[in-house]
Amino acid sequence: MLASLAQGGAEPELREELESLLNPGETVSEFVETAVLRAVRFRRERRHFHGRGEAAWRSYQRTGLSVPAGDVLASLQAKLDACRQ
Repeated sequence: MLASLAQGGAEPELREELESLLNPGETVSEFVETAVLRAVRFRRERRHFHGRGEAAWRSYQRTGLSVPAGDVLASLQAKLDACRQ
């Protein structure tokens, strides 16, 4: 579908909507390339996220040690607060 979309072979309604949403000077090919790159990055990050979660779970099963949820939330809140300053 991507190849046909970039070459104009998509359903007319989809192509019309896509073209109406392009940024000034942006081509359909550029839009498709950007979308694919974002999807690849998202899936890579999701895979890494799941990998870290699995590693943490295995570590907990092996050691029985964990970080209390309140400590994790406090750490995340501190990071968020720092970003807002």
